[in-house]
Amino acid sequence: MSFFFFTFFCIAILIFEIQQTSTFFQQRCYFWYCTRPYFHLSTSIRPYSLSYTMASHKIAKPAGAAPADEIELSVAQALLDLENNVAELKKELRPLQISSAKEVEIGGGKKAIVVFVPVPQLKAFHKVQQRLTRELEKKFSDRHVLFVAQRRIMPKPTRHSRQKQSRPRSRTLTAVHEKILDDLVYPTEIVGKRTRVKVDGSKTIKVFLDTKDATSLEYKLDTFSSVYRKLTDYCESVLFQLQGAFLYIIKNQKNNGNCFVHRQWCLN
Repeated sequence: MSFFFFTFFCIAILIFEIQQTSTFFQQRCYFWYCTRPYFHLSTSIRPYSLSYTMASHKIAKPAGAAPADEIELSVAQALLDLENNVAELKKELRPLQISSAKEVEIGGGKKAIVVFVPVPQLKAFHKVQQRLTRELEKKFSDRHVLFVAQRRIMPKPTRHSRQKQSRPRSRTLTAVHEKILDDLVYPTEIVGKRTRVKVDGSKTIKVFLDTKDATSLEYKLDTFSSVYRKLTDYCESVLFQLQGAFLYIIKNQKNNGNCFVHRQWCLN
């Protein structure tokens, strides 16, 4: 009988201690809830943070990457607003995400926003890119908006490298830089390109664009040049020009069983 009362007494003490501990933690949590500015109902930070939290779902970053900055969240929020408010873009924008966004100075106090998108979604972005660019440039009225695929450059394999498979052609530095050039001027077609190397080793690239989109491209030529140099650091100057006619000639000459390809650029 005494053992029963002793057991009941111990259980009662244990329940009392649990209640006291629970009350203590509830008080501490309530104090923390009231003092934290993010959770305080009277602060203006809460709706701003919640909207940016929803916009963060439009950003696809690899594991271990740095958190999204203000520019990336602004672009993601703009995409989310267009998805919710523009009926023509809702279906196309819903599955699309961006990898990152970067602000680039183009001189004269002007800036441009480069939006990096996943390579598998590039074609889907191309379907709505013209309309999407116009809408985003309305929201960011003082900046041009450009879309570039997030590509990876693999280093050249060496004798001591541990790579078991050969490097794909699409992962080389030259191929990635060419793709960046195509992405910057899309949907305009590049009809010619010249690379001039001076005696001192400096390089100048001239890129000739089709004139059918002259009205929508002329004011962006300097932006293309500045952004390409910032993204690649490949040459000292890049010149974009509008060119109407272009002739591309490939001549094959065989010499001792080897095939050489000569390219002749004929521009008027």
